[in-house]
Amino acid sequence: MNKITRILIISLLVGIVGVAGARELVVTGGFNSSIVQNNWLALNTVLGTLVNGEAKLSDTLTPTELNLTDGLTATTAELNIVDGATATPAGAELNYVDIGTLGTGAASKAVVPDADDDYTWPATGILTYGVLNDGTNALEATALELNAVADVSARFVTLTGDTSITVAAHEGHVMLLAEDGVNAKASMTLPEATGSGARYHFIVLLANTFEYEIQVATDDIFDGAIKITDGNLADTINAVQDWSNSDSDTINYDSDATCGDVGDWIEVIDIATGVYAADGGCRSDGAAYSTVWAAEQGA
Repeated sequence: MNKITRILIISLLVGIVGVAGARELVVTGGFNSSIVQNNWLALNTVLGTLVNGEAKLSDTLTPTELNLTDGLTATTAELNIVDGATATPAGAELNYVDIGTLGTGAASKAVVPDADDDYTWPATGILTYGVLNDGTNALEATALELNAVADVSARFVTLTGDTSITVAAHEGHVMLLAEDGVNAKASMTLPEATGSGARYHFIVLLANTFEYEIQVATDDIFDGAIKITDGNLADTINAVQDWSNSDSDTINYDSDATCGDVGDWIEVIDIATGVYAADGGCRSDGAAYSTVWAAEQGA
């Protein structure tokens, strides 16, 4: 007979008043003393032995534990739910639902919304999810992809030297070209084009009289045009659309000749297997200009 069964029998048959310190057993609930006296053997089996005027409980059932039923509103059916429960150790699993405030999260406690179905996650808690779904559509974007779109504080990425561009670290960001050496060549190598739609935007932050180089992976090409204008407003050149060639795999921005001044920009988009669409704007020195396109990957 487990503790819950003994508590139910004691509560239903005799009732206990002042168990913790009482010196007598008081019978309530329509029973009379003669019934108790005539059936003391049965009660003694449940309660244990009567010692010094107190009902001594068998096994480990204590008066303190009996007091837990004082004011109990659970039904028999509800109590039977935990009758023979195997939560261990020492009720630790049952304590998961011992919540201070409904709807407010706490460490090592179950998630239980309040009466309005609201729940406040612990301020320092981390929610690790497998699949989020609104009932119709699953969220397919990763946390990194969401941050790239929504986290303004991480939108700029500064590139100070040769860099292998990746989707995870650079796609959707604004990349600031800021070679921090003494006007040394800085090459940015794009990932292989697969038609993913990935977009990479570069802006010159520090002028580099040697060269900023945007290059594709081996065998990929650029397709597009860079708009070059006369930075000095000279008559010899006004503006030109500098179109790529069929084998263009590198864009060179050199502030000592054509393009590469602060504010000049390039944007490339992965539009097909092996192909990046390219767009951009820059200024020339005015006297002349040279194309920004080159075929260097196979050289």
